[in-house]
Amino acid sequence: MHSESSDRDVPLRWKTSALGLVAALALVGCGAAPLATSPPRFDTPVPASEPRAEVHLAVTLASVADCEEAFDLALYADRSVELVAWDPPQATCGPRTVTIRFLAQRTTAEKVLAAAKKAAVSASAAPPPPAAPSPR
Repeated sequence: MHSESSDRDVPLRWKTSALGLVAALALVGCGAAPLATSPPRFDTPVPASEPRAEVHLAVTLASVADCEEAFDLALYADRSVELVAWDPPQATCGPRTVTIRFLAQRTTAEKVLAAAKKAAVSASAAPPPPAAPSPR
């Protein structure tokens, strides 16, 4: 048989245990997501003063529906590639030219060309596109 005093303690223990469990879960839940103190490295703006360079390439892309997008994404995987601009934009995967702007202190034109060769059927250096006529 149970004594009368131990019957009164049981609900109090349950309350204490339940309260402790809730507090522990709240602490774990709140602590699970670290606070962001700075932007992720890949999302940090590059200063305008950092030197840029361009490489002009003649490429032939694989004949698939999203050939241009696949090429762009492959090159943008390297965070030193800043811009992939098609000269002029076309709706074909065949031979075409592209200008790639990159951060000159972080990579080289040779490395950009090597990445382009991996992402395309073929890629080689090309002369720059003709300058656009200036407005009068």
